Amino acid sequence: MSASMREPIRSDVLHLEGQKFGNLTVLHRGKVKEYPGTAHWYWVCRCDCGNVKQIPQLSLRKGQLFCSKSCSLYPRSTVCPLCQERQRAVSSTGHGGMRSYCRECDREWKRKKWQSDPKYRAYAKQWIEENREHYNARARGYYNPEKSRQYYVKNKERYRKWGHAYYQKHKEQHNLQTKQWREENPDVVRSMVRNYRTRKRNATGSHTADDIRRLWWFQMGRCQYCGKKLHHGMRGFHVDHMQPLSRGGSNDPANLALACGRCNDSKHNKTSTEFLALVT
Repeated sequence: MSASMREPIRSDVLHLEGQKFGNLTVLHRGKVKEYPGTAHWYWVCRCDCGNVKQIPQLSLRKGQLFCSKSCSLYPRSTVCPLCQERQRAVSSTGHGGMRSYCRECDREWKRKKWQSDPKYRAYAKQWIEENREHYNARARGYYNPEKSRQYYVKNKERYRKWGHAYYQKHKEQHNLQTKQWREENPDVVRSMVRNYRTRKRNATGSHTADDIRRLWWFQMGRCQYCGKKLHHGMRGFHVDHMQPLSRGGSNDPANLALACGRCNDSKHNKTSTEFLALVT
């Protein structure tokens, strides 16, 4: 600071109480910082944004109109300074502020920060663990199924490469978890296999393990054709298509029936009506 701009120590300091400087309203005199041969006077001011802050008297005389550059009233460009194309993103705090960059550049910056700075990773993981419920609630609020589907379609190749690289890196762990899950969910696995075979034959419709359980309850655990009591398990019963897939049938639950292995093998590609006419 030049000598001409310094404020000498004196008793006849300015009285600025109640005066307005842009968005700042002076409330009362604040602290004084003394230096050899000079002093800096501060004034407690209330900004129109709601903040109360001590502002140097020299800054008020030079034309400071806001409490700080982070003030929500401070005029700033809405264009991202990195890409110079997209608009800066709105802050997630909900106070009307803006992020430093656009959403795409902000994500890229965070991704690079995550990869290069171990302290940043440790802090982020610690925050998530300490605020798990808040983090999950915020994630559920941001989730949009339609946007997620569109983003996946747009970046399908990128997802495939990432998935393949992750699988190669964690192959043993992935295979162990898959084997354990298949052993714990045999009904779901059977439904997935049936749906896969149906898609390979270009048939319509699909069903889930819950649909098979409802069929079991509806048929009281008995064969649809002979009335024989069925058994739970991987080979305790067959899921039959009453209208065969080879004759235009669908894989919807309405076209399914539980049958014993003997009846389903004998039925072959007949419809349920045709088969019942033979066995009755």
